[in-house]
Amino acid sequence: MVGTRIDVTVEDAALKATFARLQAAGVNLKPAMEDIAGDLEESARERFATATGPDGVPWPPSRRAKREGGKTLIDSGQLMASLASEATALEAVAGTNKEYAALHQFGGVVERAARTVTTYRRIAGRMDSFASWRFVRRSRANFAEDHQVGAHKAVYPARPFLGVDEGSGARFLGYLERHLMRVAGGGRE
Repeated sequence: MVGTRIDVTVEDAALKATFARLQAAGVNLKPAMEDIAGDLEESARERFATATGPDGVPWPPSRRAKREGGKTLIDSGQLMASLASEATALEAVAGTNKEYAALHQFGGVVERAARTVTTYRRIAGRMDSFASWRFVRRSRANFAEDHQVGAHKAVYPARPFLGVDEGSGARFLGYLERHLMRVAGGGRE
């Protein structure tokens, strides 16, 4: 998974002990890790709906969301749709393959060089009436105009969507315990 990934180190003593016991017994942890990975992915999806980080702190609203009355980080929906999880016998991972995800997760500054941009419009009716000018895609335009954009910096605040929340440790321990009970009881893995 290329893009943004968060590695979490387990500090919870009970969770670490459960992992160690299961590994020492040679138990295949992949089913439990799949549950944990799925939980990490679902938690990240819920954060897009609530616009809050794993710590419960609300994200600063984006200018686009304020202007359009939409939700922050949900313009095209591609970032949320790209969330995925995977698991092995020793690891549970959730993340995204979008390269720009790290900028939103951690925040940062993007420096843009001076450049020329072309705007495309469709003009219906009189040329002297701006009311008849509409911005459109290039393929639908009948008028194009170049504009100079100066060098500038865009500051993106951190809007973390990946990570573990306060209740994650207990949920993860529950997945491991349920898996251990299935294995110990002769249940299917």
